[in-house]
Amino acid sequence: MKKEIIFVGFIILVFLFCAAVQAQEESSSQVVAQETTDAVVDMRAEIESDQKAIKAQKREIKVNAEAAHQEESQIKAQVKEAVKSGDKETAKQLRTQLKSTHQENVQEKKQDKAELKEEKKKLKKDTHKARVQKKSSSGRK
Repeated sequence: MKKEIIFVGFIILVFLFCAAVQAQEESSSQVVAQETTDAVVDMRAEIESDQKAIKAQKREIKVNAEAAHQEESQIKAQVKEAVKSGDKETAKQLRTQLKSTHQENVQEKKQDKAELKEEKKKLKKDTHKARVQKKSSSGRK
């Protein structure tokens, strides 16, 4: 009889121990799942932010290009008018101005494209990081 009571008590202790271990594992897996979810949300926000920055930068580049084209067109029109009126000196000065303006515009365009390239690199890096994080979190399950 004593052996049966000890045996039943031992089984109850083992059962309680197993239940405690399982509860601990569930709570730790919930913490990991919550951390993973938070990280994914953060990465999504960062990626969306990068995408918005790229779109804004593209719009800015387009506006700058249109303004530069307009400015060069105005100078070309002035050159034509000067040539038409026979003012060679003014036409020469305007051509020089057109050349320098064009060089400035080309330089600005190159700089804008370099900045856009950096933004795209940042987006690509963040996207890759999110994929790696997603793969590693799905491997934990």
